[in-house]
Amino acid sequence: MHIKEYLSDLVALFYPELCTGCNEPLPKGVQHICVKCRYDLAKTGNHKLEIDALTEKFKNIVSIRDLFAYCFFQKGSKFQHIIHHIKYQNRPEIAVMLGRWYANELKREYDHLAVDLIIPVPLHASKFRSRGYNQSEEIAKGIAEVFEVPIDNEAIKRVKSNSSLTGLGKVDRIKVLQDTYVLSDSEQKKLEDKNLLIVDDIMTTGSTLIACYDAVEKAKPESISFLVLGAAQ
Repeated sequence: MHIKEYLSDLVALFYPELCTGCNEPLPKGVQHICVKCRYDLAKTGNHKLEIDALTEKFKNIVSIRDLFAYCFFQKGSKFQHIIHHIKYQNRPEIAVMLGRWYANELKREYDHLAVDLIIPVPLHASKFRSRGYNQSEEIAKGIAEVFEVPIDNEAIKRVKSNSSLTGLGKVDRIKVLQDTYVLSDSEQKKLEDKNLLIVDDIMTTGSTLIACYDAVEKAKPESISFLVLGAAQ
């Protein structure tokens, strides 16, 4: 055994990495989320069967090609705990991993995803500086890796830093987010006639995705789809 491997095993013995779902020590070779917590994820399976509670968030508002939601987002769940680690505990690598997991599941259903370009929902510059990364971009990296589709981080910009939307209804959220996301002039031509996939971490009312749709729709793409890791019912 090499000295580095020995020291690594010694550190792991006294300071084991903990699962972000259940906070229990992870077995050797398992990263970030234990097998049980992965198995317990409340997956929507909506890429196989349409779920009205999810699709109706956009009905008669925007015309999307596909909606992909990995898991149901429930307060107090292990999944919420995992998302909290991604956003507030400086764990972007978990977002990449979850994006990769979901993409691999989708790939079993779609040999080729009808997507030419992936667009992460952007953070405002001030939020990006304080967090150091955009969790939606990290999710997109995992998806792009599996499907070999490019990411465009410049397609839309968040130009307004709004206060928390917690507690607001869908109509009020849409009003608050109006003109928050704008299409980048330099990227507009790249989006024309392309199949776009807008990626975010959590979907509650769908108002953020709708605002991003309104921005990129001006570029006249062929289609727009949404993908999120978590979806509130």
